[in-house]
Amino acid sequence: MSLTSFILLLYFLVLARLTVQLVMPLEPMTCPNEIPISAKEWKNQNIDHYLSNYPGGQNISFAQFTSSIGVLNFQCGIGQQCLAGQFCNSGLKAIDWQILFAVQQWTMWINSMYQAAGFAVMMVQGALSSLIADLIDFREINHFFKKAHSLLIKDLAFFSAVFVGACFLFRPASMILLVVTIAVLDHAAKKAERGVSRHHRSNWNDVLYYLPIWERQLHSALTNYTDSTLMAPISTEQGIYGAIRGGDFLDLGWRSKHTVSDLQEGLRMVILTRGVVLILRSMNAFITRGSNPCKDRGPNGAWRKVGRLSYCGDDRVMMNIIIADGDKSLNKIHNGQLIATKYGLTTEFLTVSSWKCQQTYNQTYAYDPYNTQKPFPTDPNADCVANLPVCDCTTKEFKKSIKSGKTTVEACRSLGLPI
Repeated sequence: MSLTSFILLLYFLVLARLTVQLVMPLEPMTCPNEIPISAKEWKNQNIDHYLSNYPGGQNISFAQFTSSIGVLNFQCGIGQQCLAGQFCNSGLKAIDWQILFAVQQWTMWINSMYQAAGFAVMMVQGALSSLIADLIDFREINHFFKKAHSLLIKDLAFFSAVFVGACFLFRPASMILLVVTIAVLDHAAKKAERGVSRHHRSNWNDVLYYLPIWERQLHSALTNYTDSTLMAPISTEQGIYGAIRGGDFLDLGWRSKHTVSDLQEGLRMVILTRGVVLILRSMNAFITRGSNPCKDRGPNGAWRKVGRLSYCGDDRVMMNIIIADGDKSLNKIHNGQLIATKYGLTTEFLTVSSWKCQQTYNQTYAYDPYNTQKPFPTDPNADCVANLPVCDCTTKEFKKSIKSGKTTVEACRSLGLPI
């Protein structure tokens, strides 16, 4: 073999080896000392205690905390993607890295809420306008809407507290509900005064004008909540400690059950439930418990007639949703059966949830924990999402009032019911 041939052969062998090296996949980099990530591990390491008692934690913000542990440019919040990276490459203590990872997941969750805003607004507009049209007997629309308008205007100052204070997780859902419902009913009341036919022709199309405004209000509330949480001292309820306490955001199982679609559906059902309750309250509706025996022809002895919202459970105590009209009670709600058949909210759910709410909060009528600092839920079965006031007709006080000649409505008022 000539020298030239040998050099050419050597060249092609080297070239072939390089080609093989280039096309072969690189082995993935692995962390030899990764740590388990879960809510259980969070509790095992007592991270809540560590964070709530962090040195200087009553005075430093989250940004100051990250700087103190040597992490720069960890920007979290709406529109941000603060990534903790892999633990083995971070150079951090395991407990500090887990806090950063939890904040990362919390930020993703907040941004999911932000994305769900448009969906929630559309659901509120569609559901509430349809609901009002279904429940209202147009023959009496002037009478109803004047009462509804009066009630809502009276309570407007109370509801405003929700808008001003709505800076906690999931609260914006209640903001949307109240803004939309008040606007729709207020607008409807004015329309109703001009006549039923004019109201009919409107088809609630004017609500569409307000959708971008409501969505901006929701986004603003989420942004304010996020910013205030990140700026508050990390060891406080108002700060990161309060946001990620318990380690739920680290739990893969929890996250897999709380996807964006799950969040949207949960918000839809919660808003719908509160919408039904608010509109029923605008009609001066309330629940009677034990006013009649479970001996009718409905399920378990409940009232059977169409439009009567009645439930009898295993305890054989009848609960009915009725309307206070002056000192008299109306047992039938126009198209009331559609609340269950069309909107999926059964009388059992509305009555049992409301009674449970009232029992949980010291017999407070129509208690709403989401007007305080409690995060707004995405589960319609959470406390007091349905919170109609319940008149317990099994009490001695109620029975005494009835014997004295008072009507059911008068007897319930004497118990303090807001009707």
